[in-house]
Order: sequence, then C-alpha cells, then structure tokens
Amino acid sequence: MASSGTDAADMSPLPGQGRQHTVRSRASSLYIGHVQTHRPVYSQQKFDAGHGLVGAQELTVTEYLQRQLYGCTCSLKCVRETIVGFLPFLAILSNYNLRHDLVKDIIAGLTVGVMHIPQGMAYGLLCGLPPIYGLYVSFLPPLIYFFFGTSRHLSLGTFAVVSLMIGTVVDREPCDEYIRSDSNHTALFETELQCRLGIATAVTFLAAIMQIGMGLLHMGFVTIYLSEPLTRGLTTGAAVHVLTSQIKFILGIKSQSYTGPLKLIYTYVALFKVITHTNWATVILAVVAMIILIVTKELINPKVKAKIHAPVPIELIIVILATLVSYGLGKMGNTFDIATVGEIPTGIPGPAVPPMWMLPNLISDAVSVAIVTFAINVSLAKLFSKKHGYSMDSNQELIAYGMSNVVGSFFSCFMAAASLSRSLVQDGVGGQTQVTSIVSSGLLLIVLFAIGPLFETLPKCALAAIIIVNLKGMFVQIGDLKKLWYISKYDFAVWLVIFLSVVLLDVDMGLLVGFIFCLLTVVFRTQKPYTCLLGRVPHTDMYNDVSVYEATKEVSGIKIFRFEAPLYFANADHFAEKLFKKTGLNAMTLKAQNEAREKRNGLTMTLDEEGGVVSMDSSRGDGQNGRLADAHADIHNIIIDCSTMGYIDWTGMNMFSQVIVNYKQAGIKVYIAGCKWNIRRMLQKAGFFDKVDPGCMYVSVHDAVVAVVSGEGPHLPKDVSASIQHLPLEPDIRWTDDVFADHSPGAMENTCGHSNTQEDVTSVEQDADTRL
Repeated sequence: MASSGTDAADMSPLPGQGRQHTVRSRASSLYIGHVQTHRPVYSQQKFDAGHGLVGAQELTVTEYLQRQLYGCTCSLKCVRETIVGFLPFLAILSNYNLRHDLVKDIIAGLTVGVMHIPQGMAYGLLCGLPPIYGLYVSFLPPLIYFFFGTSRHLSLGTFAVVSLMIGTVVDREPCDEYIRSDSNHTALFETELQCRLGIATAVTFLAAIMQIGMGLLHMGFVTIYLSEPLTRGLTTGAAVHVLTSQIKFILGIKSQSYTGPLKLIYTYVALFKVITHTNWATVILAVVAMIILIVTKELINPKVKAKIHAPVPIELIIVILATLVSYGLGKMGNTFDIATVGEIPTGIPGPAVPPMWMLPNLISDAVSVAIVTFAINVSLAKLFSKKHGYSMDSNQELIAYGMSNVVGSFFSCFMAAASLSRSLVQDGVGGQTQVTSIVSSGLLLIVLFAIGPLFETLPKCALAAIIIVNLKGMFVQIGDLKKLWYISKYDFAVWLVIFLSVVLLDVDMGLLVGFIFCLLTVVFRTQKPYTCLLGRVPHTDMYNDVSVYEATKEVSGIKIFRFEAPLYFANADHFAEKLFKKTGLNAMTLKAQNEAREKRNGLTMTLDEEGGVVSMDSSRGDGQNGRLADAHADIHNIIIDCSTMGYIDWTGMNMFSQVIVNYKQAGIKVYIAGCKWNIRRMLQKAGFFDKVDPGCMYVSVHDAVVAVVSGEGPHLPKDVSASIQHLPLEPDIRWTDDVFADHSPGAMENTCGHSNTQEDVTSVEQDADTRL
C-alpha cells in the first residue's frame, strides 16, 4: 500500500527477464491504477536458453547408491539425533518446565484417568471380554506411548470402533473347537475366556508388528489415501454395529451372535425373536442412566467447562451409582436377574505370549485393524499438532503405536487407540505433554490393585448406556451428507458407499470396499477430466473458460484448448476426443478431406520432415487451394494449454504427438503452452521432438497467441500465414497489444510509442479499479 503523498512506485526490472513494471496508484482513494508489462514473446526454447535452465540431475543407479552410502555418516551428533528421533520423550522432557507444565499435566492426567475407568470397562465388554481387560488397555499402552510418541495430546486407550473390530474377530473364531478335546485333537485352550483373550491378543500382536514395519519402512504416507469422508463414513457405519451389539444388554436378553456380511440383519432378526423376554428392570436402569448422561453432557457440562475447563465426570458417577444401587439392593443380579460384571481380579496379569499359531488366520483382520487404528490416531495427532504448533512424525507415530500394542499384547491387552473425547478433555484442561499418560496410568494402577473388586456388582446395562451415549458424536457425522452433496458429489458417494458397505458387509470388508471405491473416484476424475476452450479477457493477457466468463473472447483463427488433468493411459483417448469436439476440428477427418480434395483437384501438398504443410500447388483453379474443410476454413491454429497437466506417461505422449502430427498434415498448426519442465523432459526422453517441432512450445498461452497473430510461429502454407497476418481483430485486442494492432513484421508500434524491429514485444495494460 502506498503511503500518503506517493502517487507512483516504480519496480525495477526482474533479473534476466527484461521486464519493466510500472504501478500507478492513487493513495488517497486506495486504488490500483495501470500495470504495464513489456517483455519479448518467449518460445520455450528461447526462454530456456536465456534464463539458464538447470533441470534435475540425472543419476545412474550406481551414482544413486553411492550418494546414499556416502550420505550415511557416523558421528556423535548423528547418533544423538537418531536416539532422540526414536525416543521423542527425551527432546520433550529436555524442554520441560516443571513450574509451568507439571501442575497442568497432573490435573489433566487425573481427569483423563477418571474417564478411563468407565470407558475402559465399557469397551472391554464391547470387545467380548470381561470389563477388567479394558482397564488393562487403559493402563499399559499409554505408558509405553509416553516413550515413543510424538504427539503431546493424544489419549491412548480403549476406543469404540477398534474394540468392535477386535470383538468381531473374537466372536467369529470357533472357540468351541479350540477348547474341545478328543482322541484326535488336544484342547488348545482350557476355558472359553482363555480362547477369546488369545484371539484378541493375537490380532493385536500381528497388527502392532505391521505398524512397526510400516514405520520402519517410512510408510506413514498411506494415510493420505484414507480421505476424511472415508474415515467419517467408516466410523459412522461402525457406530451402527456398536449400537446393535449393546441392545441385548439394554434389554437384558440373550441372543445369538453373528459375524460376516449381513450380520446386522441376522442380529436384529434374532433379537426380535426373543424380545418378549425383555427384562424391564434392566431397561429402566439403562434408560435412567442414559437420561442422566445426556442431560449432563448436553446441558450441564458446557456451563461447567466454561468455569473450570473440565467436564463433570458423569460416566464415573454413573458407574459408582449403579454399583451402589446394585450392592445396596442385595446384589441386584440375584433379585431382578440383571447381569453384572462379576468377579474382577486384582493386580496386573503376568506376561504371556499370544498364540502365534493363530496368526496366519488373522492376517486380513490385522491389516484392517492396523490401518483403521493408524488412520484414527494420526488424524487426531495432526489436529493437535497444528493447533499447538509442534511437529508430528507419522512414521514415528506408527512405531509408537506398534510398540505400545506389542508390549500390551503380552499383558492381556487388546488393540489400543486414541479417543477424541479423552484427547479433547486432556487438551482442554491444560495438558502439555504425555506426562499426563504417566499420571493417568498411575491412577489406574491404584484402581487395578485396590478398587477393582468394588465394581463386581456393576450392572452391564450401565456400561452399555455409557457406550450408546458416547456414540452421539459418530452419528452426528451423518449430517456430512448434506454438506458433501453441495460441495462434492464424489466425496458424497465415498461417504455413502463406505457407510453402507460397513453396515451391510461388516467393518473389515466395508473398509476394503470403501477404500477401493475411494481410489476409483480418483481414477474417474482423471479419466474424464474437465476440458474447455479459453478466450482472452479484454485488455489483459489472461485467458479463461469461455463457458464461464461472458466477457472472454476467442481470438479469431485460433482455438485454445485446456485439459485439466495429467495425460496418461486412462484418459489419452478422452483427450483426443474432447480436443476434436471442442475445437470442431477432427484431425483424422480433416486429413482425409484434404487427401480427397487433392485427388479431386489435382492438388499437390508438400510436407516438411515433421509432416507439416510447406506448400500447396493445384492444377485446377477452383478456389480451394490450401483451404481446410469449409466449415472451419478460418481456423488454422490450435493452442493446447498444458499448464494444468501434472505429468504425462508413455501412452499419453504417443497420443499427444499423434494428434499434433495429424493436425499438421491437415494444415493446422498446434502450439503447446505452459508445459512444465518434468513433462518437457519426459517428452524429450521419449523422442517426442523427433516428430514435433520444439519451436511450437511457448511459456504461456498469451505468448503463443501473440506468436501466431504476429506470424512468428513455425511456418504454415504461405496463403494461410497471410490470412493470419490480417485476421479481423476486436478493438480491445488492438488497443491492448501492439502485435494485435499492426501485424506487419518489423513495423510494430507498441502502446509506449517505440518500435521493435528485432523482437516482438507484448504490451499488456490492465485497467483494474480494485480496492486494496
């Protein structure tokens, strides 16, 4: 912004570009005046030669390996960086402020630890195991994550979707066969609990090993393929399964469990068959618990958080109240037949190796669990790292999750994951680092050794009520559909497809179907991308879609085509089809018409070595000499805007060159504008310029247009070139560009009043009354 009293600011020419910018501004009214740019018309060859093209260094395989080997150095600094990279807590604690951070971390740790108790017990039940195993998951994995994790605000522990996925595997495996013993088979497990626990720990161990391997191989990038609509649709669909699994506890009935595709339908059919056996005492207790939870979370907690920055631990209160009511009524399970948690052992289970013989049967389940867990954790870690301005290493996070769950699998823990609700609370009450995990684990250790048995009379329906109320955040995501419908139909389809796939086919198969569909949408978008013709914005050197802006004008005699996608094997035919359709010039048809006219009129066409038309001689004077198809006789040039092409492959390159050569043989010159360096390098390596004149490439669309109109481009037939020289031009083009105003070579007066006899100069004057 110009200061008061300053009417103009002159900018010096950019180095090596020969540009002269003059900006006139009225400081009093804060308007930008005129901008004039004077520079030569650049073909790509001239620009590269005049501006020191460097490009990328080409390395042989040997040179690449040598560079990698020589880049590995062993020094004290390198060793220190490696250790700190593998154990990020060292760097975090080195900058730890005891006075400022410790009190906040203790408060956050105690708050999150209180949340762990009811959630751990509830999600342990969701996993198909006794609730105490959820407390083991809430205790040990967060403690291990403290040493390896890079996120300072994640709360690792139990999570509904992951617990459901583990529980699905546990319910599917035939424990009856594993514990049966006969003359031909030896029992693999002594009890059903041992079998179910073995399955859970085996899946956890295998998924954790996969995560460590992905981290060591630097495969943290895989999360970029899990789009936000995909993960939100996945978790919403999984929430339907979680809700369904808890209905039997709410109703106090027993029904058969199902796994695999359409299991929800079979489950609801089984529930309706035994719904007459509903235990109304259980229903009343669960409904009362849910009402208290909803009222507190929706009405009371917002006001409490505004004052003390921490929510009311209503879930723990519900657990305590339900336990006291059950105990006070003389063990309600015996009086009203309400299922309770039962015996809760004290202490921490000893180490035990997961059943390795089960791993081959659990590979597909472990893959889905590992990916879903990683996607959920990393998305939350990125959220908090951006909010607080610290770095988060996705590869190290993979190692951290893997190490936490590998160790946990040896101590009767199933897969741990980050929870959004706990992480938000940890951040909201002021948690600074993962020291909060040590504090929360310490609180859980007290519960496991001293308080655990007091919850033996806790009704399962109370835990089911906690799970169902906590699903609200996932079901609210259904509102995404309305927004996505208006923003992106593709994202809408991804969300809906994975949601329906998860609901109908189960979580693991639904994830696979949704992931494949998500990748296909990327292919669909690039297979048939948007294409358009460009027109010139009056008084500027800008070119925009003529179907979008009414003010844009097509330059006479020229069609400017834009293909907004990479050009590769899947869309090469679409490129040619749209090019022919948009321009109205089918290269093959025009070529055939010219050949037929040659035979009919005795016309001889002379071609250059690239296939372009050099001259035309006719033995019959019928006025058709050198003319194209009558319907498009005024179109002699096509400019292809390549600025939106990210890359080109072999098939795309062949189609590109074939189209250009066919057009040249039909008497139409094709110019290439805005081609990126990596594409030009690919074209050069593939021998593209053996067929196509490299002089047809220009740095921008406007350079190509000016070159065509001024007659500077590669030679066309004499009469065609002459017709271009005298194209009827609109007044605004004549006003803006000197080469548009007078096309006679060597005598072009530009808008600044000087002539150019050696090089064409583009003068662009843009009158923009734009407020700052």
